Amino acid sequence: MSIRGRLLALALGGVLPLLIVGLIVLSIVWNEKQNQLNESLEQHAELAAIVFDRWLDAQYQPLRTIASYPPNHFKDESALEGNLRAALIHRTNWIDLRVLDASGKVVSVYPANAEPLPVDVAERVLGEVKRGAPSVETDWVRGEGRYLVTIAVPVEGAGAVVARIGGAALQEPFRGMSLPDRAVITLVDHGQRVVYRSQTPESTIGLDLTDS
Repeated sequence: MSIRGRLLALALGGVLPLLIVGLIVLSIVWNEKQNQLNESLEQHAELAAIVFDRWLDAQYQPLRTIASYPPNHFKDESALEGNLRAALIHRTNWIDLRVLDASGKVVSVYPANAEPLPVDVAERVLGEVKRGAPSVETDWVRGEGRYLVTIAVPVEGAGAVVARIGGAALQEPFRGMSLPDRAVITLVDHGQRVVYRSQTPESTIGLDLTDS
């Protein structure tokens, strides 16, 4: 082998290991960044779930207060209506509030001219509270892209306290929450319809994701 050939072989022998090591380091850095991104997304997803759960629990609290009143209190229509009014008056996104007995009959409602609950929503709500659990349902009767959130808690001795909340209220818990680039928060209801999305909300509310 000529002197030039030997020098070229020595040069390549020095460069190729460095190139291979360089590619391995680049791969490790990329994988590490990808793992960090995945961990960040998981942490934000967990945080979003916690934030929403706390918001929902805060909505349940005034209902639980009313549900805890002694049975005789539910027979005093004037006092009960006053309790419903007091719970509703400072909650601008709440539409109405009512007490149902075990059969679904309205015991009291505020405001008095509130629209009745859709039959299917009332049935699902009562089905949940009969098992002693709070309930949350979506009501799409106002048309595509417009919905109400119906929440309820059981009343001791049967029945439920039920509130309907405007869908726009779901923006409250996530307002000001920072997300990584290209990360999106999407909430879907039991029917797999989008009820909240942090990006392009107007075009996605009500979108059915059943087949997605």
